Amino acid sequence: MDNLLTGADDLESGRKLQEQLVSLLRGAGMELHKWSANNPLLLTDSMCQDKDLSCSSSTDTKILGLLGKPHPDSFAFKISLMTSNYYSLIVTKKSAISTIARIFDPLGLIGPVIKRVKIFLQSLWQLKLDWNYPLPSNLVSHWKS
Repeated sequence: MDNLLTGADDLESGRKLQEQLVSLLRGAGMELHKWSANNPLLLTDSMCQDKDLSCSSSTDTKILGLLGKPHPDSFAFKISLMTSNYYSLIVTKKSAISTIARIFDPLGLIGPVIKRVKIFLQSLWQLKLDWNYPLPSNLVSHWKS
């Protein structure tokens, strides 16, 4: 298992969950390597004194392709569209699809954005353009907006 993302309603439930997780992993012969929490009180336990365990409440943590931000307890997406493909003078079907393929949203949290991208992608396929053929100007302006 790479990541486990869970939560608790209060500090006591969080501590209980923390203890159960550590116990469960030890019972399976596995060690917990990273622990992140938005409540610093969950990081002061003896568990976080272990030199092999990285505990954090202030740094961003990658979770399922997202950035988990303990403060202010939110998620963020990092989409790298600032590439030569995105800003190139000649936008082709290949360069557009290459940029679209960089979007990773396993939980569907940015569904409204993805929907617009899928509609754009559908229009590319309907035109039946060659991979390296420049897109029509109306699609290029839509792409760059």
